[in-house]
Amino acid sequence: PQQRKEYSLSSPYGHLQVAQKALVIIIPENSIIPVTITSESRSHAERIIIIAEAGSRADITEMAQVGEYKSQIVQIFVHAGAQVRYSSLQQGESGSHLFSLKRGEVQEGGLLEWKDYVIRGKLTQLHLQTKLRGRNSRTKKITLFAGKEQDQIDIFAEAIHGAPESSSAIYGRGI
Repeated sequence: PQQRKEYSLSSPYGHLQVAQKALVIIIPENSIIPVTITSESRSHAERIIIIAEAGSRADITEMAQVGEYKSQIVQIFVHAGAQVRYSSLQQGESGSHLFSLKRGEVQEGGLLEWKDYVIRGKLTQLHLQTKLRGRNSRTKKITLFAGKEQDQIDIFAEAIHGAPESSSAIYGRGI
């Protein structure tokens, strides 16, 4: 029998019902570390939580081959003076579905950089949101994507300035 498949990231609560576990990364205060994240399977739901303690720096690279579907929620908390650079390469197949909700919060003097590279996929939805909560907090978002034929790629990026002297830059390019 034919099965109807529906995917939606309109509510993260549906995602949390199917995500079996969360990956939690804590970058200790005043440390500098590189982190590489690879997916366990090609079709799955995942949750990634990153906490960068005060004065820490982290370069995080996520690499994923997307099979039939991938649903993810990434949350990054950048404490005072910390810096996080999060790069993500999502490579889909002709019929794959990718739903990614990425949220960050940046405290005083902190920096959060997002770099997303999306290649192929029947339907890709990427939602990036950063809340700048402290004075001199900064965010930068770079999204590059490449589709083919009937691929649909929806990207939404926003920076919410909730503190004085905060700054943001959002860039996107696609083929």
